Amino acid sequence: MAVFAVRDEEDIWGASAALIRHLLNYSIGLVGHRPYILQVKNMFDWGYNSFRLFELPKAEFLEFAELVDAYRKSGAYLDTGYLPSEVEPLIDNLLNRLRAAAHHRQLH
Repeated sequence: MAVFAVRDEEDIWGASAALIRHLLNYSIGLVGHRPYILQVKNMFDWGYNSFRLFELPKAEFLEFAELVDAYRKSGAYLDTGYLPSEVEPLIDNLLNRLRAAAHHRQLH
């Protein structure tokens, strides 16, 4: 299990480490080796299995939300071997949390 803290330390989203690694590798394939994506990937590679997304600068946070949206729309997660009925609700939940946090950031 691996987790992202989305809006704050209490807004926790979790999934298998394999799914999160797949998402990160997909993101790198789209936008290259952005420093923040490598930082997230390294945290998981080093066994920390968590990352505070809310600490990302606004532009990077918003880009990450767009990458998660692209991942969901592309269906790339189907390559993980997980059933769509298992993965799609997880990704949708992360997207909803990212969108709510992004909206909150725009208000403040």
